[in-house]
Amino acid sequence: MRKSINKPEVKVFYGKRKGPALLIFGAIHGDEVCGVFAIKKLIKNIESGKIVLNMGSITLVPVCNELAYKKKTRFVEENLNRVFKIWRRPDSYEKQIANGLVPLVKSCDIILDIHSMEANGIPLIFVDFPTKSNVSFSRILGVKYCVEGWPELYQNDGQGIASYDTMGYADGLSKTSSVIECGQNKDPNSIKIAYQAILNTLRHFDFIDGTVESKPLTYIVVKNLFLITNKKDVLSRKWNNFDGFKKGDVLAVRANGEKIIAAFNGVIIFPNPKAKIGTEWFYLGTVK
Repeated sequence: MRKSINKPEVKVFYGKRKGPALLIFGAIHGDEVCGVFAIKKLIKNIESGKIVLNMGSITLVPVCNELAYKKKTRFVEENLNRVFKIWRRPDSYEKQIANGLVPLVKSCDIILDIHSMEANGIPLIFVDFPTKSNVSFSRILGVKYCVEGWPELYQNDGQGIASYDTMGYADGLSKTSSVIECGQNKDPNSIKIAYQAILNTLRHFDFIDGTVESKPLTYIVVKNLFLITNKKDVLSRKWNNFDGFKKGDVLAVRANGEKIIAAFNGVIIFPNPKAKIGTEWFYLGTVK
């Protein structure tokens, strides 16, 4: 039987009158620190009185995966954003964390999940479930590009990897949700993007005063998933997120010499040369 884990720090703030409940997650993955710094900045500004909540409540979790955060790694045993649901017999560290975080999603109305990525490149958001409220939410976060087709990809070509993630769980409960990828993990600008997304969220849902502009999104449809199967598998070059490729380009080479060749014109998504064996290496998509 696994030992109990320490519960992550949770801060809750209330507005002057009743209203919706907002939940903001940081560091679902331990090496993605922009959400941590942005959420802690928000906590400081609320506690100092610099930001005043007009209504509702906001629940803030700066570091969801504390041990991975301390170790500066994506996860300890499993990807938390692939096991995000209730587990009757949690047999991994991340499943235990999921059991503690899921009730927070159940009790909120809106969730913003803040991430970053290993690759350099353009920030993006996910609209896995394009309800009217989710699309409206995503258009105000300050990011131009949006990835869609994620649930369908894992359902049809997950290659044995289930995808129980925060957005999927939120959608199952009819919550309004969005996931933002704020840039490269170590890029200081990702913190600014994360904090601006938080302020835009608070303004959009009237938690604080101010207005925010709704902007059109450029959609990227994710088509293929490639897992890394050997530590000697290599990408054909240093790919950045959303780098374009043409049909026939060599994208990567397996340890046995097999070349992964593009079957269509498109863009590469989340190329990760540091991926652990058996996990997601990169994705391919097309611009709508």
